[in-house]
Order: sequence, then structure tokens, then C-alpha cells
Amino acid sequence: MCDGRDLCYLCVFCLREQPASVPRPVLDFLQRALQSLSSAASSEVENVALAYIMLLHNVVCWYGRLSIGQSDLYPLLATGIVQLLAHKRNSKIQFYALLTLGSIVRQAAWADRGAASSRRASC
Repeated sequence: MCDGRDLCYLCVFCLREQPASVPRPVLDFLQRALQSLSSAASSEVENVALAYIMLLHNVVCWYGRLSIGQSDLYPLLATGIVQLLAHKRNSKIQFYALLTLGSIVRQAAWADRGAASSRRASC
């Protein structure tokens, strides 16, 4: 069982490992937390929606910093972003939603490119 304190160890654990990865208990905790907060994506209260997209953006930034290109968390994050964009939002929320979605795509593309170059190098 993962509690909030385990998130503090995420960076230390991930930076020690090569390649970087998220420990399964931490990933499970993040998935449960994001699923519990998913109703914020359709909230009519702009501050709730803004806080939600900032949380998603923060998670994606940490994944990018740790160079994690493939994750079970990306589809969940992308679903939340699409739900946010399905409602009329102010420009700041739209900006961060599109920025975060683009960051997910970029990280996945870089991971694919890295995998392709490592396959070429091993031949």
C-alpha cells in the first residue's frame, strides 16, 4: 500500500535506477488518486478545473524529467485532458491542457525514437 510519503521517495528511487521507472506502488497510488479526482475535469468551477490540469501537468513534467516515455498512466492523463477540453474553458486551462497533451505525445515519440536507435545499435 502506498501512502503520500512514498511519493517523496519517487525522485530518489527513479534517479538511482537506469533507466528511470516508477515503483509499482507509487504508480498504483497515482492511478487511484487521479481516478478519484477525474470528476474535476468536468467541474463547472474554473478553479477546480485549473487545479486539476496543473496536477496533470506536474505529473507529466516529472515523467519527462525522469525520461519515462512509456507508462500506464499516460492514457489516464490523456482521458482527463480530453474531458477538460470537452467543456468550454478559459484560455489558461486550454493552454495547459494542450501543453500537457503535447508533452505526453512528445515523451512517447522520444521513447519510440530512443528504442529505434537502440535497436539499430544492437544489430
